[in-house]
Formats: sequence, structure tokens, C-alpha cells
Amino acid sequence: NVISGGLAIALPLSTGETALLLMGGVMVLAAECVNTAIERIVDDISTEIRDAARHAKDCGSAAVAVTAVAVGVAWVVLVPAEYLGVTSGLGYAINDARDTLSYDTLAEIVLVIGVIGYCLDWLCGLLVKRFNWHLED
Repeated sequence: NVISGGLAIALPLSTGETALLLMGGVMVLAAECVNTAIERIVDDISTEIRDAARHAKDCGSAAVAVTAVAVGVAWVVLVPAEYLGVTSGLGYAINDARDTLSYDTLAEIVLVIGVIGYCLDWLCGLLVKRFNWHLED
């Protein structure tokens, strides 16, 4: 969230795009809070291993993952969507750098997009390591 929020503010995105990405980060934090609440309540009710408790915890974890993926999708969609005739944002900056032959700026923007992709990939890797997504019989 810190990286995503910082990039959303620092990058040449429109106000709406920045707000969307910042809101996505807040939604991930909210999903984490709900997941923590579910886990605490389930643990408080009983420390026995029960299928219903495992399913409740898995659903809470899945909610966090789905929210994080939604934020990742927002990042991935925003850049290509800007190629459709907008006057600000990463897509516009890429087109402008290309049109003005500012290859150093173009390389910087591509590097930023790569860092965003790497961070999202790293986050997904953490989610896969953290959560057991398959149900045991």
C-alpha cells in the first residue's frame, strides 16, 4: 500500500485515477481488518480445528486477495486506457515522450511500469505463500 499509494501520488495520473488507486489501497486495508476480525472471533469461539472455522478463515483471506487483485487490475487497466485520447497520465506521458523523441523519459516511464508490475507480482507471491487456497477433504 505504501508503494502503490506513493506511486499513485507521484506519477502523472489524473485526479480520478489517483483517487481510484488510493481508494483501492484503503479497500485492501479494510479487507485486512475484516479478515483479522473473522480470525479473532473464530479463535475466540473455540481453539478446536473445525471445518466451519477453516472455511470462515479461508473466506476472509480470499476477500483480502480478491481486493488486492482488484487493485492490481486497476493499475494494469489505467495505463493502456490512457492511450485512448486522454491528456494526462502514464499512457499520455508515454505517447508524448515517444512523439517528442524523449527516449530517456520514455525509458523512465517504462521502468516505473516495470516496478509497479514487479511489486504486484511480489505481492501475489506473498499471498500465495501466506494462504492455503485448496480445501482439504
